Amino acid sequence: MTKTSRFNYIKRGLVGVCAATMLTGLCAGTAFATDAELNATTGAYGDGSNTTKVSATVSSQVSATIPTVVPAYIKTNGEIQFPNSVVISTDSITAMKITGVKATALGNVTLAADTTGNVANTVAMKLTVGSESEFGLESAVDAAKDLTTPLVKGSDVAIGLNGSISNVTGASTVTALDLVNLTWTITAA
Repeated sequence: MTKTSRFNYIKRGLVGVCAATMLTGLCAGTAFATDAELNATTGAYGDGSNTTKVSATVSSQVSATIPTVVPAYIKTNGEIQFPNSVVISTDSITAMKITGVKATALGNVTLAADTTGNVANTVAMKLTVGSESEFGLESAVDAAKDLTTPLVKGSDVAIGLNGSISNVTGASTVTALDLVNLTWTITAA
């Protein structure tokens, strides 16, 4: 067993007292202090009130819900039937807008303005985004179609699709024919 001298105890105590004094000195300050000013009319000192500015930053993160799959049905006459309830929505408080959409044909599908050539799996699709004018997806293949559709919290933007296909190959009642990928661009307004 090691014997500790009385001097070591005094050193430890002295270090503890110094540390406590330093902490108290650093932390002891008035949290809310202002100089009271003399009111020339009443001759009394002011009440020492002051104002506090509260500011907040808004998240600029863009958050929207887009459909990941849009099921379609090809009728016997080549018309492609799409659901009526396709929407893009947001629950973000940040003002946003849909600024573009780009189309990429999938598999052996070709996007064209019409299906008159009767070439296998040629798809003519039209898209409407909100109140924008309808346009053919073939115009959005090489570069995104520019849009300016506002996207507001609590208000869905309807997506309208219609189209036709000629000479369908590679699809059946069991195997789906993937038509197109739509890549959306959504930015803060």
